Amino acid sequence: MYSKSCATPISSFSPPLNGKSKRIGYHLSSTTTRGLLDHAVAMLKTWLSELFLHPYPIDTKKLMLARQTGLSMTQVSNWFINVRVRLWKPIVEEMHILELRQA
Repeated sequence: MYSKSCATPISSFSPPLNGKSKRIGYHLSSTTTRGLLDHAVAMLKTWLSELFLHPYPIDTKKLMLARQTGLSMTQVSNWFINVRVRLWKPIVEEMHILELRQA
């Protein structure tokens, strides 16, 4: 797919860090830098914060989250996989290190 303003393929376009595009004909302001809708990410983060100690939703919860956010089950599953690796695991490891130091 090509943009309306130039012959550059859209797949090679990297959105700016704030997730908003200045490109004519393409409106990305409601998406994050990775392409998920802001409200969908907010809902997933809320669920994660409420169940921080066990961030492994079962399939029925993933289906419910997918319906609420407008994402696919695969997108929800991938979001949780990524957030556990990038955010959750480092926080838990840091908490464990702090506990060992206090003991």
